Amino acid sequence: MYRLYKDKEECFECNISIEGADLSKAKARLVLENDEYTLLFDGEIDTNGKCTIGIKKLKFLPENLQGTLKLEVIVDDDNYFVPYEDKFTIETGTKVTAEVVESKHSKKTNTKVLVEVSEPRQESTLEEVTEATKPINESSKLPEALEETHRKLKRYGNRLCEHKERNTIVRETIAEVSKKYNLNTPDAYTVSMEVLEELKKSKKYLKVIDYYKNQ
Repeated sequence: MYRLYKDKEECFECNISIEGADLSKAKARLVLENDEYTLLFDGEIDTNGKCTIGIKKLKFLPENLQGTLKLEVIVDDDNYFVPYEDKFTIETGTKVTAEVVESKHSKKTNTKVLVEVSEPRQESTLEEVTEATKPINESSKLPEALEETHRKLKRYGNRLCEHKERNTIVRETIAEVSKKYNLNTPDAYTVSMEVLEELKKSKKYLKVIDYYKNQ
């Protein structure tokens, strides 16, 4: 039985001699067939009659598939001969196995691991800001930070109402001021909420506030 492989390329070789016809005009091919598949592989015949036929990887064929392998020689374009025939089977050339060995150091113990999962923190909305906002400490840098943030935003004028820019302008301005005054997270949050509450009071900036509510 001829073995073919799913994961390896093969080369079928044989010597052919022809009587009564020109060898240089002969053609050869290998035929693999069974009830489901018929595959053809063309070969070459040199001047000495050596026939070489390359067989590519047969990945798409199931392992252990069996059928008939035929060598066809075509003479004068219309005369077909089958000088060689055999059974074939499909195998996998490379096989990988693994045997799990229990570690010598693995021992049963009474150790227990307990995990406590905290509830997810909810994001605050603008309506929830009044109680969550940290009161402004007059001795801190918050008053200066607030004043500078408002001043910077006023310079943008109508650009704050443009959909493509308003979100970026407000966020980057607050981030810039927070970095400049080295505000901690609660103080930076306070600046953000104070600025948004101030923008709320102006109809001109209502689109900005509505946009923030949906984030």
